Amino acid sequence: MDENLRLQQQNEELEDQINIQFQLLKDELIRVQTAYEKMQKEALVEALRMERKNRLLDLLKDKLKSFENLEHVGTLGRMIKDEMRLDEAVGQSVREFQHINPDFFLRLKEISENKLTAMELKYCAYMFLNLTTKDIAAAFHIEPSSVRVTKYRIKQKLQLSREDDLESFVQKLV
Repeated sequence: MDENLRLQQQNEELEDQINIQFQLLKDELIRVQTAYEKMQKEALVEALRMERKNRLLDLLKDKLKSFENLEHVGTLGRMIKDEMRLDEAVGQSVREFQHINPDFFLRLKEISENKLTAMELKYCAYMFLNLTTKDIAAAFHIEPSSVRVTKYRIKQKLQLSREDDLESFVQKLV
């Protein structure tokens, strides 16, 4: 009888140790997942920031062409070209985001049956980062009403109902 009691106690101790180890592993997994999600968002933020900067530089470069006869404009033009070359190198960050989480854009394309345009995918990326309609409008240099129309179109292409929240849907893709 004592032997059974001793074995039962050992068994309970082993179960407790296993439960503790399981909880530690579970906590570590949550920590790693949180860090992974943070890295994904940081990579996407950087990629989108660089894209926005490139659009602005393109716009400035086009505007400066009409002022080519001014002495300082040539210097500004060279600075913009240098910055654009640097930004090309940073374009790698988009590829890194896709490498970190290739499923994000693939799942969006799959759900929409490849109906989403590249620009609409960018809107989804901004929504993934929890940017407001106003912030997205500022990023694209457009009116907030245009962002709302685009969100509506994206929602249609993703075949979401009126009750479905697009931002929540995009957040849950990752």
